[in-house]
Amino acid sequence: MEVLYPLIRVLKMDSDEIFHPELLHENPSLYRLRLLIDSCSEQEATVLIPIFESVLSAIRTTHMTNVE
Repeated sequence: MEVLYPLIRVLKMDSDEIFHPELLHENPSLYRLRLLIDSCSEQEATVLIPIFESVLSAIRTTHMTNVE
C-alpha cells in the first residue's frame, strides 16, 4: 500500500479501478464526479461544498416540481 497509494494518486486514478473494476461500468457520471472530487485540495473542497449543495438542491427541487 505504501507504493500503490502514491502511484494511484500521481496517476490521478480512482482506487476502485484497481480494487473494484466492476464499478467503472455501473455509472460513468458518478465515476467521473468522484475523480474530480478526489483531485480537489482541501481548500478547493471547502469552497465547492456549498456550491455543490446549492446546485444539487436546485436540481432536486426542479426535478420534484416536474414530477408533480
